[in-house]
Amino acid sequence: MRGNKTAALRSIQRKPVGTNAAGNAKPTTEKNTMSDRTNYAAVAERIDYPKLDRKLEQLREQEPPRKRKSAADVLAPVREKLAALHASGWTYAQLAEELKSAGLAVPAGTLREYLTSRAHGRKAKARRRAQSSG
Repeated sequence: MRGNKTAALRSIQRKPVGTNAAGNAKPTTEKNTMSDRTNYAAVAERIDYPKLDRKLEQLREQEPPRKRKSAADVLAPVREKLAALHASGWTYAQLAEELKSAGLAVPAGTLREYLTSRAHGRKAKARRRAQSSG
């Protein structure tokens, strides 16, 4: 019994010779070295520039894909309410705890940065500069 188990494990662990680490890719026949350079002249001959131009025009008309939502994206719908609660005396830690209990775990520091960053943005700084110089 032990011999069969050992042989089965060895067959699972053995990687086929001549393939990359994935084990299921095509066998590697060429070795690329760090000194190999891309032949961009050959690449340029294969590119269908009119087709590429149409594709880029289509992309210009679209919104770029977002890889993942940020805390700001999730907090945006309740930003004003959070800011009002903080102004009325709630601490960032207390608000963060309440958000966590509602299913939105946001660190207090992140919440503070989000709520204060927009209030201290370029427009607010420009207004303060204008008031102090005028």
